[in-house]
Formats: sequence, C-alpha cells, structure tokens
Amino acid sequence: MSNCRLSVIVPVYNASLYIEECVTSIINSEIVGMVIILVDDGSTDDSYEKCCRLAREYECVEVYHKDNGGSASARNYGLLRAKGEYLAFFDSDDIASPEAYRKSFDETINNNYDVGCFNMVIGQETITCNPNHNVWEQFVESPIFMHSLCNKFFKRSVIGNLSMDEDLIVCEDMLFCAKIFVLSKNIGYIPNNAYLYRMVSDSVTHATDCYKKSNDDMESARRICLYYENSDNDVDFQRFIDYRYQIAALRFLLEPEVFCISEYKKRIRDKNAYRLLEKRTHRILCLCVNHGIGLIPHIYIFLKRLKQIKLTRNEYVE
Repeated sequence: MSNCRLSVIVPVYNASLYIEECVTSIINSEIVGMVIILVDDGSTDDSYEKCCRLAREYECVEVYHKDNGGSASARNYGLLRAKGEYLAFFDSDDIASPEAYRKSFDETINNNYDVGCFNMVIGQETITCNPNHNVWEQFVESPIFMHSLCNKFFKRSVIGNLSMDEDLIVCEDMLFCAKIFVLSKNIGYIPNNAYLYRMVSDSVTHATDCYKKSNDDMESARRICLYYENSDNDVDFQRFIDYRYQIAALRFLLEPEVFCISEYKKRIRDKNAYRLLEKRTHRILCLCVNHGIGLIPHIYIFLKRLKQIKLTRNEYVE
C-alpha cells in the first residue's frame, strides 16, 4: 500500500478461534493508511487459511507464512516487511477498541511522539501508568503497561534496525521496549482504553516453566544493562534493573517443581548479575539486597503452607 502510515504486526500461531475477531477489530478503527501484517508462525490448525481469507476480503491485510520459531521470530519477520511512519504490535487473541485505537494513533501522529502509549484492559481492570514519573520508575511501578509491546505506537525511525531477541521466550517484549525508551525523546501517554487483552491459559507466557522464565528475566535485565551502558542516555535505571533481578529470583518460589532456596539466593547474590551495578557505585544497595532478601523465601514458604492448608480444608468441606 502506498502512503502507509501504520503497520500493525500480528504473529499468528494456532489462533483460529480468535484471529478473525482480532483483525476485524483493528480494521474497524478505520485508521487511514494502515496495513495489517499477519505472520503465520507454522500453525498446525487452520489459522493460515483464515488469514488468507481475511487478506482476500480486506485490501489492507497482508499474509506471510514461515516455519515455527516463536513470537519474537514472527515479529522480526513482520518488522522486515513493515513500512510506514509508525509500527504497532498486536497479539492474535486480543482485540482493539476501534474508536479508542484510532484516537490514540491520531494523538500519536499529531504530537509527533516517538512512542505513543495507551491503556490496556484486562478483564475488569484498566492497566495504566503514572506519566509524571520517569520511564524507569514506571517500568517498576507499571510493569504490564510499560513492558507490553501491544499498547504502543512506535516511530519507525526510532526503531531503526532493532529487533526482538529470539532466544528469549519471555521478557523479549520488555527488552525491546526498554531499548526503544532509551532512544526515545518524546514519549506520550494517552488515557484511552484502546487494547483489550484476552486471558488464554495455554499461551506461551502461561505455559513456559518458571526456570526458563527466571533465566530469561535475568538475561533480559543483563542485556538492558549492557545496552544502557552503551547509550548516551543519562536516566537512572538502577531501581528497574534491581527489581528485575529480584523477580527472576522470586520465580523459583512460584512452582513446587523448581522451588529451591539455595537457587534463589544464588540468583539474587550472583556476582555477575551485579557487576555493572557495582560499577555505577551501587555497592551499598547491592549489599543490602544480598543480605536483607533472605527472609523472602521463608515468607513465601509460610504463605504456600497457608494456601495448602486452606485448599485441604476446602476439599474436606466439599
């Protein structure tokens, strides 16, 4: 399409139940100059056929098929084929609130935002952020809002040659967004509930085991740290990095099959993990975290036992 203003990249994998509703909701936003890029990532159901049908019905829809490689791989595939001044990402099982999505894009264009961020709705909850705080504070305080790819319009010139890290199963979106925010000068926060998130229990995020999630958390935080060190940005992102290391360690407390206090402590006290932070004169904070965090596993054990007792009692009541 000539005069493309917005490319919306949608990775598709076994999304037959949702893809038509997803695509039509985006089309109903009636954004002028929009192209929707559907990347079928080796689906084993009839998703690809439905994508082709949508492309025949709507001129603004493009369809590509590739071997299965994961959502990051599919998004990268779409990035290489995207045109236009802005890019957006969409998950194939979610839907747009058409009018709010269009207004959010219009505001992004009118204000020449490098990144235009808008609200997500998950169930009955609206996911937003505090625009008065700096970007790294928001990465801690509003992680769902800030880490998500799908509630943002990205200026193509800011993205440049950046791509998703395909070896990460989780946190690749957080890493990509962090890199973009390092590069962005003009970030807009638009209070429109434009993106409606659908909870799907067998999604990659829900299905991935805690060990892999923990590894990806640690690795993505490390890569953000390295990227920041090589940038000219002077934003203090220490709190965010420290937070991600703690989350990575806490994942070992969330499921019995990977629960291990020694592994938890090893993660949070990992010398390599704090190497760059120590270089940035945060030695005292690192020491406090290393020695003060020890109570958390015991608190989690206590809460887990309470939960188990409650479940057992409920079984007897039934």
